[in-house]
Amino acid sequence: MRFVCELLFETGLGNPLHMSILAILSVSAYFVFISSWKRKMKNEIILFKVWELCINHLFNMLRQPLHNIKIFKENKRGILKQENVKKSGHYKVMFESILVVHTYTPFSSSNKLVPDTETPSESNSPGIWRKIIDFLCPFSNSTANMPDKNEEDKGEIQYLDETSPAVVKLVEEQTNMFFKTLIYFIPGVFMSNAIAFLMLTTVNQAEFSSRNRTHWWADMDLQWYSAIFDIILFPLNEFIVYPILRKRNFSNLHIYLTGYLALTLVVMCSLVVQIQLEDELHFMPEEYTSNLRIFNTLPYSCTINIAGFINDTEVEPFEYALETGVPVGKSAKLWVTITEKRNTTESSRTYPVSVKARKSISVIITKNGLFQNGDYDPTLFPAGEINNSVSSFFVIHGLTSLKESPSLNFIETKTLKNTAFRIERGIQHEINAGTYTLEIKEGNKTSSEVNNVVINGAMLYVVFIYDNESEVLTGNVFLLEGPVTLQYYYLILQVFLSNVAQVLSSVAYFTFMFEQSPPKLRGGIFTILSVIQLLGLSFLTYYTKMKHFFSYSKLITVYASIFVFIYILNVYFIV
Repeated sequence: MRFVCELLFETGLGNPLHMSILAILSVSAYFVFISSWKRKMKNEIILFKVWELCINHLFNMLRQPLHNIKIFKENKRGILKQENVKKSGHYKVMFESILVVHTYTPFSSSNKLVPDTETPSESNSPGIWRKIIDFLCPFSNSTANMPDKNEEDKGEIQYLDETSPAVVKLVEEQTNMFFKTLIYFIPGVFMSNAIAFLMLTTVNQAEFSSRNRTHWWADMDLQWYSAIFDIILFPLNEFIVYPILRKRNFSNLHIYLTGYLALTLVVMCSLVVQIQLEDELHFMPEEYTSNLRIFNTLPYSCTINIAGFINDTEVEPFEYALETGVPVGKSAKLWVTITEKRNTTESSRTYPVSVKARKSISVIITKNGLFQNGDYDPTLFPAGEINNSVSSFFVIHGLTSLKESPSLNFIETKTLKNTAFRIERGIQHEINAGTYTLEIKEGNKTSSEVNNVVINGAMLYVVFIYDNESEVLTGNVFLLEGPVTLQYYYLILQVFLSNVAQVLSSVAYFTFMFEQSPPKLRGGIFTILSVIQLLGLSFLTYYTKMKHFFSYSKLITVYASIFVFIYILNVYFIV
């Protein structure tokens, strides 16, 4: 299911609007199919009528205020006893009142849970649930259930007497079964979507740490592994694990909680990866902030003051400084004040700088003032997979009077192989890892050299070229981003454990729901469940793809909320 959602999303078909339309069409198609066969489905018609009565019954029960719920319990003598339980805000009371519904007759005028001010005619009027069912299931109305004269003599039941003891008992049993199924259904769907949420976060970890822009099929790597694990784990669970657990008296709830344990291990692995990423990706700007790189081409130090920041930043001659967490306002403009310290004199000037959220911006201090190096800097790995033998670099310079186009020559120390690049500001290039001698040359002028430049793999460098008032150009190489040493097997382990949790929990709650559901309605239940799963996963896929990255603190919050919700549901309503 996750694989299908990823594929639909990446091909442009999996946005929430398309999936909502698909959900409506799928459910409608099922009811249309049932309606087309209504003449051959006498038992199903009666069954739908029973479910209609159940929903009306539940609707009448839930109309009471929570602080004054009327619970009917059967005492030892078999006499109905009414109790007023005032436990405001305690949801267990409400569910207890529903789960003991089989102890009284819902259609008796003395036992109906309706307000005292309501008249009998109002209570017997068709409710909203009945109108919805009549619309979705046209064969369940009164005219569709009238007896057929040709078949009346055969003694077959073609209509329901809502006051007969058999129908009342059937409605009570179906109502009880409906709520038990619902209690298992809620955490089951929630559990599966929670696993999908963690799975998509895992995929985004690999995507975020390895690439910035890439083709859609590169994002499917882990999803292919997920599909393979599903192909292996589902038959393994169905034919080996599940029968063994059944022989060991494992209930569906026990298998369900085993899925929770696997989910806990998934979260632990996710936290390890998240912490590692946040330690290594410290250079990445957070949401609504930007990073400012300040390069000084002057032979004296400068002090930088950014509007809204208390502390000043001092940049040494021919060096650069990094200012992180620069807020990005609505105007996307930032005012930077430069104070030049030349001998005993100081002069200050203020310049506007355009910033962009989650991007790094480079500004260059020159003798002619401050100017910006493009809209934003290149980032680590603009395309493709992680390659530990290749790095990227781009050039920054503050030169304004270049008579001839300068060039960069990377001469490998061992092989003396020369790789030449033109000096183009802000253009990203790739270079193999190794030890180089960097030669900066302008026309026929004498070139300058930077010896023993070590280029490591999977990093982003900047070649900073400046004019130190000599006849030759001078430069330096700075490391800006990297390295990323995320181990791929951490992600594979997360995928495997998430699939284990998915198989155990999904199989357990699907099995329970199918065992408790009427046989004739299992096709419809399966259709609705599949649509809900696909719809929920499409929203999760869309949301996580838009967010791109989740901090481990947010992940802990999400998981804690899921765990508390499911724990309360299990302890109070199931166990």
